[in-house]
Amino acid sequence: MNRVRQPFNVNSLSLVAATAALDDEAFVRESYELNRRGMQQIVSGLQQQGLPHIPSYGNFVTFRVPGQPRCSRNC
Repeated sequence: MNRVRQPFNVNSLSLVAATAALDDEAFVRESYELNRRGMQQIVSGLQQQGLPHIPSYGNFVTFRVPGQPRCSRNC
């Protein structure tokens, strides 16, 4: 069964818990603000270090590591 299992597959209990968390507006708001503050902290650190980055609208940030070659299409 593991061969045909979808990636990031979850069980029914996990789905119920996720739905309850999304219905909890205070939790969603707190999670959003925590993520936003964390992103500001990471971007500020990148700027202080002079590391170029791509502005992010998600929960991740992409930045260039000095001394690393640029990736071609066949990376």
